[in-house]
Amino acid sequence: MEINWKCHKCGHEWKVYAKNRAIQNTGCFACKRRWNTSFHELLLLYYFKELFGTVESGYNPDIESVKEVVLLQ
Repeated sequence: MEINWKCHKCGHEWKVYAKNRAIQNTGCFACKRRWNTSFHELLLLYYFKELFGTVESGYNPDIESVKEVVLLQ
């Protein structure tokens, strides 16, 4: 039987079988995806936020839409 769950941290809602949640200890997939990063990725994220202000963690841009990247010196 599937049960509706809601994360108390981020508000994400999902359905999962109670036995899977109990046996496999599955939690919120949104939170897991957000914090499933290495120390080096978090370090880069910190410095990018310092340099550019708003930076998203886990953002996957559409590579096909990027035509050119200009690096300023």
